Amino acid sequence: MNADGTDVRQLTGGNAENIHPTWSPGSTRILFNTTHFSGATAADGRDVPSANKVIGEKIDEKMDLATIKPDGTGLKRITTEGGYTYAAFSPDGNSILHRRIQGALSQIFVMKADGTG
Repeated sequence: MNADGTDVRQLTGGNAENIHPTWSPGSTRILFNTTHFSGATAADGRDVPSANKVIGEKIDEKMDLATIKPDGTGLKRITTEGGYTYAAFSPDGNSILHRRIQGALSQIFVMKADGTG
């Protein structure tokens, strides 16, 4: 939305959990955590198949990183296999800093902005 609260636009839809949005340098993309690609949703009573519902912090295991343009187009998956949360672009936009949960471990990683390296 605009800084004055006008022109509110929804960028994501469906039953996926889409959280922790952050701007890219230059504001051309928005980086966020999503369960869109895994089909998982929070167990909060929404009308989704129960096999896809995830309770509490277990949903972090289903999270991947994605970007979207500020107009809601151009959804792009950055990671696969889940466990990616709390991400941010580097100031130059070349890297992404993120948390990765793998089983009982929670570690911090840096990768290239395209998800490699």
